[in-house]
Amino acid sequence: MAGRFRRTKQRWTVGRQWRRGGARLILGLVVAALAATILGVQYRAGRLDLHAGELAPDTLVAPRFVRFADKAKTENLRQLAAS
Repeated sequence: MAGRFRRTKQRWTVGRQWRRGGARLILGLVVAALAATILGVQYRAGRLDLHAGELAPDTLVAPRFVRFADKAKTENLRQLAAS
């Protein structure tokens, strides 16, 4: 009779562990979904759908300074300087 009680108690303990683990899994999935939603909204909020020729609704400021060399203009200035 003691053997039956131990098995039943052991099954109950294992079942409780599974329920506790399942609750942790669900909580983890909910937290991951919330984090993904928050990060996705922040990423999407900074984007503008502008095409060539459209006016921007606000003044846009670049996050850093970038300089591009205009090869045609540079060549014209070199020719002017040489002559």
